[in-house]
Amino acid sequence: MQNTSNAYANFLERLNEIKVLLDVLESENTTPTDWKQNSAIIRSCIVLMSSHFEAFFEEIVSEYVDFLNSSRVKAPEIPKSIKATQVDGELKIIAETTDWAKRVIKIENLFSINYALWTKVHVPILKSEPITKEFRIIEEYWTYTNPRHP
Repeated sequence: MQNTSNAYANFLERLNEIKVLLDVLESENTTPTDWKQNSAIIRSCIVLMSSHFEAFFEEIVSEYVDFLNSSRVKAPEIPKSIKATQVDGELKIIAETTDWAKRVIKIENLFSINYALWTKVHVPILKSEPITKEFRIIEEYWTYTNPRHP
């Protein structure tokens, strides 16, 4: 049994990139008066850290979903919010489908593919992508509501 997640180990490895940039700030060739360079390095570190956190969250969700799948967790034990993410994208597509015949086929496919999510005895196979997509939606909302000031 593994004690540390791969996502966490990968995150720690990625932090080395930030350490390289911070080492530049501490080098003998960099002075506190090099404010443009120092500022650029610090901003680069922040961007990298943000990117690494996003990757960490996506990987940890993937590990969680893999754990649920390998544990053969039955549908009632899976949080409803996770089950909802599994079908949300398909529901949006169905809602936008105006051709009734195509809509009926999409609804049938939705239920035939995802029925195991909602029964008491089945063990559904979950996908991590719909859950990580929710992180991206939150990120887009945050960016939209908190625009960067010049």
